[in-house]
Formats: sequence, C-alpha cells, structure tokens
Amino acid sequence: QEPIDYIGLGPMFATSTKPHEQERGPTLLDALPEKDCLPSYAIGGLTLERIETIKQGIRHGVAVSGVVSQAENPSAMIASIHDILNA
Repeated sequence: QEPIDYIGLGPMFATSTKPHEQERGPTLLDALPEKDCLPSYAIGGLTLERIETIKQGIRHGVAVSGVVSQAENPSAMIASIHDILNA
C-alpha cells in the first residue's frame, strides 16, 4: 500500500468535472486538525471569485482544472490564482 502524500478536500462547489459528487462546501476546509496534517488542497468548482472567498481556510493550495482549461488565456488564469493565494 502506497503512503498518502496529500489530501484533496472537495468538491468545494458543484463541478462539471465530477457531476456525480455532492458539493461539500468551504466548511470542509475546517474539518482537518491544525497540527500533524498532510498537505491539503481545496478542489472542485473553483473560480477566481470562489478562491478569493475561501482563501483564508486554504492551508496549502488549490487543485483546479476547469477554470484553467476553459480560460481564454490559461497562463493568465494560473497567474491570477497565484496572485490571490499569495496576496
């Protein structure tokens, strides 16, 4: 059995990537203990606006696909996400 490297928390919001999964909501970010926890990443239905809204609860980062792959300029979208998370 392989060790666990990180935890994906989500889907935060409804997502077209996994439409069969029920959204868990941003309160899921608070479900992990403060100490001795693996790196955790918010995932699912994330947009720039949603990342801005939940960024205080994000511990290590986000995992995104749709918001980047559907962007007119994916590189600019990645830069915007980076800016929000590092503001």
